[in-house]
Amino acid sequence: MDARAHAVRGRPGLHESRRRFDPRRRGGQPEQTGTGQAPVEQAHVRQAVKVVEVRVNGLILEHKSQQNIVILREVEGERILPIWIGPGEAQAIRRILSEEPFPRPLTHDLVAIVVEGLKARVSKVVVVDLRENTFFASIFVERESEVLSIDARPSDSIAVALRAKAPIYVNEKLLQPPPGETPAEGGEEPRRELTEAEKAEQLRRYLERLNPEDFGKFQF
Repeated sequence: MDARAHAVRGRPGLHESRRRFDPRRRGGQPEQTGTGQAPVEQAHVRQAVKVVEVRVNGLILEHKSQQNIVILREVEGERILPIWIGPGEAQAIRRILSEEPFPRPLTHDLVAIVVEGLKARVSKVVVVDLRENTFFASIFVERESEVLSIDARPSDSIAVALRAKAPIYVNEKLLQPPPGETPAEGGEEPRRELTEAEKAEQLRRYLERLNPEDFGKFQF
């Protein structure tokens, strides 16, 4: 797992990331609400950033480009965030979701084991920002009264969160509306509720129409 800058000049270091995203350094935990949203304070911005809890809705292999896409969907809504990820990270996420046993711990298992061995816990991960076509995420680790925010790639952060059974949050501004339903012919008949299989197929077609080179905001 590489938690360093991913080919982006000027990416903040660990000390800066910790100062920027550690809520306890600004006087308390972020407020949790019943809508799955919570503000995340940043040192260089005086206003709170609203984050929304999401879940891993699925993994898709886009056949045209042979790229893996992890789909994050908000827990209490329909908006999504597709992130193109590498095959190794996709395999790790797929293995965790399917609870497939491995004889020896892989990278994300090792991270969770080390954290647990230090009597700490992964409290959450947050996909924080998008700059220059690169998503930025933070893994929050708690130990007693200390909170450490670790700069990491979203794909690694998601895998660690799944392994540690920790919640995943996304900056609300990064979420995209779900693929629109096809209106009935003539526009007079009411739209029927799609089945889960139809929603999955609609999402697959929607993602296949996206070109990562044209939609830089989706690129990993």
